[in-house]
Amino acid sequence: MRNDNLDLGAIISDAYRQRNQLVGDMIAAGLQRTVARIRAIFKKPAASRPSPEAAQRFCW
Repeated sequence: MRNDNLDLGAIISDAYRQRNQLVGDMIAAGLQRTVARIRAIFKKPAASRPSPEAAQRFCW
């Protein structure tokens, strides 16, 4: 019986590890998209950039 519990514990632990890896990957991808958007804004000429007031809409 003890081995069954250890196996179940290992399965649960691995499931949490995989979930955490997936969440981390999703956060990293979101940050990469955000950084790419910011870089694209600053590559534009100053006249075509959004105003600071418009940029505030993206802040929480």
